[in-house]
Amino acid sequence: MNKAPLVSIVIPCYNYAHFLPEAIESALHQTYANVEILVVDDGSTDNTPGVAAGYKGRVSYHRKPNGGLSQARNYGARLCHGEYVVFLDADNRLEPTFVQECLGMFAVHPNAAFVYTQLRHFGDLNYVTDHPAYDPARLKRGNYIDACSLLKTDLVRHYPYDEKNRTSWEDWDFYLTLAENGFYGVLLNKPLVWYRRHGENMTKKLDPLIKQRLRVSILKRHLRLVGLRMYSQQLWRFYRLVLGLYWRNSLNVMQG
Repeated sequence: MNKAPLVSIVIPCYNYAHFLPEAIESALHQTYANVEILVVDDGSTDNTPGVAAGYKGRVSYHRKPNGGLSQARNYGARLCHGEYVVFLDADNRLEPTFVQECLGMFAVHPNAAFVYTQLRHFGDLNYVTDHPAYDPARLKRGNYIDACSLLKTDLVRHYPYDEKNRTSWEDWDFYLTLAENGFYGVLLNKPLVWYRRHGENMTKKLDPLIKQRLRVSILKRHLRLVGLRMYSQQLWRFYRLVLGLYWRNSLNVMQG
């Protein structure tokens, strides 16, 4: 009989001590037994160390200098021992059957690189996503796969998150990297991740110009996959935003 594979749940945390217990508890209460839990403290200045200390013996705690979410995930991937890894943001939580059901999908699709699920948004907004099945053509246009998927750990180590990106959409960049190298994911069409919507969400706070610049930057990194046409279209949209901002500022100066 094959031994049940070890699954690592890595919880990157930066100043989310007030949310962290919910994330940890959801990891501890998985119906799948062979799980290890790692909290990666990305240089928090709040009570994250104290919260993690309350779970000593059940959760391993690792502190590092602040380097951003991508670096924290890569750090956790290097430390974990599991054949599979889940990156659970400290403000989110898992359904109890997340690991068990995602592993079941790997049994059916052994060549898949990752399994992702629908999200149950809660907090400022409450709804369940209706994301489509994996489609690399759709992925090129924008991300619809949350970072909280069940991944083969070796792939994360071989194709790490871009640590230079400390803004947002690092998960989209990561999944494009996998697609570029011939790896694909599988949708488990159930809401097994609770995604907290609140004012501190990274992408929510982005200025439209910064967001478009980031989109162009990511597409440029994956030009071989997305093609020159798509990249050029997004680059032109960026310049239109720049021009629009320039004209608005010029009018304000003239009117002032």
